[in-house]
Amino acid sequence: MPRLRFSHDARADLRDIARFIARDKPIAARRWVERIKAKCRLVAKQPDLGEIREDLGPAVRSTLVGSYVIFYRH
Repeated sequence: MPRLRFSHDARADLRDIARFIARDKPIAARRWVERIKAKCRLVAKQPDLGEIREDLGPAVRSTLVGSYVIFYRH
């Protein structure tokens, strides 16, 4: 089974996203972070799901959750 790992920067980004949204909507902040994590779990299971982003480096892919972009490698 694929293992999902978040980089240190990705964890920091999730905290920043949560803090930004929580200024106005604390409950929505938790939901957004959970949606992003759920999408990450999905691409861990189905890594070909995202768009190839060779412009960012070898084997880099991206996918969206609302206006947030998730970059990953398999």
